[in-house]
Amino acid sequence: LFLDELPEFTPAALDALREPLEEGRIAVSRGPGARFWPADFQFLGAMNPCRCGYFGSRDRACRCPESQRRRYVGRLSGPLLDRLDLFGELEEGRDWSMPDGSTDTGEIDVLWRAGVLQVASAWEMLVEGGSVSRQSDLLECRGWLDDRGADFLDEAKRSLGLSIRALIRSARVARTIAALAGRKRITRADLAEALAYRKETMPVFSQIGGP
Repeated sequence: LFLDELPEFTPAALDALREPLEEGRIAVSRGPGARFWPADFQFLGAMNPCRCGYFGSRDRACRCPESQRRRYVGRLSGPLLDRLDLFGELEEGRDWSMPDGSTDTGEIDVLWRAGVLQVASAWEMLVEGGSVSRQSDLLECRGWLDDRGADFLDEAKRSLGLSIRALIRSARVARTIAALAGRKRITRADLAEALAYRKETMPVFSQIGGP
């Protein structure tokens, strides 16, 4: 499910995604009982840093008052954002020249095949370790860490103000990073990389007081 211009959706519609993102299913209550439908999906969202789109730009000045920027980001609730594992910020494009068609397709094919094998190997490792479960708790996640990793995660909780849900999700991401590198145990570097993808480290949220 890809939602472009994420803050333009109504908060009610966005918050309706919280249950399926957490549980992988949708519950609909009617009368005395409830019915459940599977809703296990990959969620992607894209947004501008503000309504005019130029907050943080090196080329054009943002026209949005600070209060408007806060309202724009504030349409995304904290509980929804807590359920998203990876955040990334894209820089403005600098070189808009078209490719000349000289790309070595053979080299691209080799890299693509190597990437597929790497992902397949990591997936097998994750399935064996049980870290793909939606119901992983913090105790299980700590079982993937050594003492230094556990201390690092505790420090990140304090410094970034992470919730328990965010800690679990960060540990899952770190577990995936380790598996892609062919390792079963999470290192401190894996955790640092996983935490770098958290919303708390993104300027669009940290600089303008987002949720």
